[in-house]
Parts: sequence; structure tokens; C-alpha cells
Amino acid sequence: MLDQRQFRNTMGLFATGVAVIAVPAGDEVQAMTANAVSSVSLEPLLLLFCPAKKAHLSQHLALAVPFSVNLLRADQVAISTYFAGAWREPVPPPFRFVRVGATPKLEGCLASLICSVPCMICSRAAARMNRCCSTGDATGGSISAPPARRRTWRP
Repeated sequence: MLDQRQFRNTMGLFATGVAVIAVPAGDEVQAMTANAVSSVSLEPLLLLFCPAKKAHLSQHLALAVPFSVNLLRADQVAISTYFAGAWREPVPPPFRFVRVGATPKLEGCLASLICSVPCMICSRAAARMNRCCSTGDATGGSISAPPARRRTWRP
């Protein structure tokens, strides 16, 4: 079980960075790059991201569906590019998802949070931007190898 300090330390690694959000899609994984993930609350542990309504990942997000937020290391630019849909090479970069229960988690990233969707908000403002805001109730997590200091993302 994730506690407030672990959640705060993990979200603190995301000062300015990029994450891959991953959801189960049957036997497969749907994932997308997100550069706007926000910590919302320490009680309960909540985070926020706003995928486009037309994003493939959005079709698999629903209340109570588990997902992971995987904070990328500075050397994982290729993975970020791939899940952003901008990869132009014939072969994808090396990556692997492992399951934590039913939730896919990106192996080898800086840190991962395992979440479920307690709330999805489609306000008028979000609708004009063609997005719905999804909150994540963080229930578990891991830090692979915390850096000696915070780093900002520099693609």
C-alpha cells in the first residue's frame, strides 16, 4: 500500500517530465505519452491527467479501471516519442510492460504509480479542448532508481 510520503516523493520526481500512461486492453496494453500529470491530493492520494477524447487510451479508461503512470528517465526519449505516436523508425524502441495484478507497468522507468479511475470529468471547457480529465486514485507504486537530484526533461 502506498503512503502519503511515498506518493509525494514519487510525484516530486515529476517536476518537469514525461510519463507513459498504460491501461489494460484485454491481453494487450494501450499506452500514451503524457507531459501534464498533476498531483491533486495527499488525502486521498490523487493525480490528474487529461487525455484527448479521441486518444486510443481514452477508449479503455473507465471508472475503476486500473492504469499505471510511468515516469520516464531522461534517457527514455525514444519511448516517449513512440507512445506519443511520433516514432518514424521501422522498429519500435525496446520496452516491456509487466503486470502488477491486472495493471500493466513499464519496466525500467524512473517510477511507476498504480492507480484506478475514481472520477472522469468532462466539463464545457474540457469539451472545447476535446479532452476529459481523469483522476487516478494511487494505490501502489515503485521507484526504480531514484536520481541523486531532480532532473528536468530535455528532449
